Amino acid sequence: MLSSASEIRKSNKRQKTDKKDAQWIADLFKHDLVNGSLIPPKDIRQLRDLCRYWVKLSSDTTGKKNRAQNCLTVWSYVKKKYKLNMNFSPQ
Repeated sequence: MLSSASEIRKSNKRQKTDKKDAQWIADLFKHDLVNGSLIPPKDIRQLRDLCRYWVKLSSDTTGKKNRAQNCLTVWSYVKKKYKLNMNFSPQ
C-alpha cells in the first residue's frame, strides 16, 4: 500500500529510529489508521506525462520568442546608435 509521508509524519511525536518507525508504520496500517494513496491507471499517468511535456514545450517556445524579440530590440538600438546598414559596416 502507498501512503502520504506527511500524513504518517503528523502522528509520530517520539524519537525516530528505523526499527521503531517500521514497527510503528506497520501498526498504523494494521489498525487502518492511514489512508492509502490513489495510484492512477497507466493510461492516465501517460496522459499526465504528455500534458506536462506539452506545457514544457510551450513555455520553452515562449522563452525563445521573448529572447528573439529582445535581440531584435537591442539590434534596432545598436543599428540606430552606430548608424549601421544591413552589411554591418558604418555608413
